Amino acid sequence: MARKGFTLAELSIVTLLIGVLAAFAVPQYLKTVESSKAESAAGLVSMVGTTNRMFALDHGGQYASGSAFNNACNDLGVPCPAAFTSPVDRCNLVRCRYLAADEWANKPYLVAAVDPASGVCPINSAGTNLVACAVRRDGSGIYANWGYGMQADGTMVCFPGGTASACGVVDGPPKPER
Repeated sequence: MARKGFTLAELSIVTLLIGVLAAFAVPQYLKTVESSKAESAAGLVSMVGTTNRMFALDHGGQYASGSAFNNACNDLGVPCPAAFTSPVDRCNLVRCRYLAADEWANKPYLVAAVDPASGVCPINSAGTNLVACAVRRDGSGIYANWGYGMQADGTMVCFPGGTASACGVVDGPPKPER
């Protein structure tokens, strides 16, 4: 008599193999997704840091700073001030067209401009001599606690954004390439 279908043992073995493969693939996928977010943040920190340094060159050494950028900074109806008082609002980087308007609220990380006189990231109080920083927003899991900063000399640095270890370690996002 010919068999139709599969035995319970055969189905169990196939299910077990799929489960083992998924156990290895899912964490690697999550790490890859988080690493791409970290790379994007490092690129944006480099751009914000460079524009903040250009702003300071054009405005007598005054750097823009403040809390993380938000979508209110995109209101181009607010003109670029003719003169600045210290501290210079970070939104002036957008208003004065040093930095393009962006969907800041939709990013998986917070980005801030920093005055190197204070030098620490206003989001998490990390880093030294920074002109820009980014920290993971609402991250969870072993890959989601990271931060990047750009120092006044243009050097990119990595620092913990929460309780996890610094970037570039086995379970963290890559060190910035910029």
